[in-house]
Amino acid sequence: MKDNFYNYELPKEKIAQHPISVSSDLKTRDGSKLLWADKKSSVLHIKDLYFKDILQVLRSNDVLVLNNTKVINARFVVNLSKNEEAEILLIKPTTDFLTWQLIGKPLKKIFKLGKVKLSNALSINLIEKSEDSRYLVGKLEIDESKILQPIDSYDALINLLKEEAITPIPPYIRHGNSTKQDQINYQTVYATDSGSVAAPTAGLHFTKELLDEIRDFGVTVSYVTLHVGPASFIQADYKEGDSFFSESYKVQEQVWSDILKRKSEGGRIIAVGTTTVRSLESFAILKDENFKHNIENNDEFHMTSLYISPGFDFKIVDCMFTNFHQPGSTHLSLVSAFIGRSEIEQVYNHALANDYRFLSYGDSSFLELK
Repeated sequence: MKDNFYNYELPKEKIAQHPISVSSDLKTRDGSKLLWADKKSSVLHIKDLYFKDILQVLRSNDVLVLNNTKVINARFVVNLSKNEEAEILLIKPTTDFLTWQLIGKPLKKIFKLGKVKLSNALSINLIEKSEDSRYLVGKLEIDESKILQPIDSYDALINLLKEEAITPIPPYIRHGNSTKQDQINYQTVYATDSGSVAAPTAGLHFTKELLDEIRDFGVTVSYVTLHVGPASFIQADYKEGDSFFSESYKVQEQVWSDILKRKSEGGRIIAVGTTTVRSLESFAILKDENFKHNIENNDEFHMTSLYISPGFDFKIVDCMFTNFHQPGSTHLSLVSAFIGRSEIEQVYNHALANDYRFLSYGDSSFLELK
């Protein structure tokens, strides 16, 4: 790797274009590789496993925390003219369930149109452009003559988007051109809460059968929710506090109590993916602030734009599962903060030299600190 590790060179052939279950004709997701990076001692130890061997890295008193967000169909390809297409990606609702932030290409031309027909039943009226021109705000308009049921809620709209829009996948996977199979592949088997425009990809390796094995082994399996935003689809400098990068998350009080109890008893809190790490560490900060100001928490959604970089004080997470991330990404900064800069460079050198598959549909790693 180059001296500037965060912008390491990632060959295109290392970027997985399909999950391992498709690429190798396997029937299960857990056939992917698992790189075990053990830093319990002063020396980093690396071992090559398969994800189905996960019980080798777990202990019976662990808490495994997963992000149960569900990817929504939110991408549209529309005709600007006879010879020009545009892409539009809905990001998140704002003032109501029909008003959304969105990004697109070419953004300026899209905004000038004022109104865009997205699909058979959907159009969007473009209201405003952000000051930095990164996104637009628009209000969806539904042609009721083209639908069977009235759209009177967020859930009803999400169901309509299943029929009218495309599953968003990152541009480094087949240039963002998803298929019907991606509606299954780019979704965790435990996804329940619709709201993400990108998958929490560290969880794509789990099967329902594997989760049952983990529970039978004695591990507590818990869920949080963080709706993943547009970081996978845009190239922009991340700034903590930037509302465009803020994501909604929820950690239920019972889940939090169980985590703290198990941690106090010596159990490890294992986060599946960077989104779960951010949820847990954001909630720890929130709880601390609310305690100082005598504010009670609840089970509702909160917003976070937490940026985790080297020097961050992890209060909750002891170990994590995570895929291999893009050069220069905030995800790479997070895992570097977690296990150490030189250690994560060793991990990535090993993965590149041993034919690990990178990014969203790629292989997994387990970063163990204790």
